[in-house]
Amino acid sequence: MTRFLGIVAALLLTVALGTAAASTADTSSTAKLRVVDLSPLKVAGVKFKAGEGIRVTLRVEGARLGRQVQASPTGSFTASFPRTSVDRCSADIALDAIGARGSRAQLKLPQLACPPAL
Repeated sequence: MTRFLGIVAALLLTVALGTAAASTADTSSTAKLRVVDLSPLKVAGVKFKAGEGIRVTLRVEGARLGRQVQASPTGSFTASFPRTSVDRCSADIALDAIGARGSRAQLKLPQLACPPAL
């Protein structure tokens, strides 16, 4: 009986470790966005599908601007919004990147509580 319980415990531990490894692998493959520069606005994306066409949309102060880019063979890209400078002290900034083959990433930069200018 003790041997049987030992085998069952070992099997449960193996299944638990396998599940944890699988969930870690899933989150590491999730596409991500980050801001590279605020003036002019430039964003970078990683972990998209290689060569995927991507629509990047910027929403700031009620306006929407879009860019079409293509991911590199490694799944990364940069998108620039020339003539668009954003001030995090006076605006909420939201970005969406949606790939033609299902990759998705969102980034929301909330308005900062900046001290008043002197």
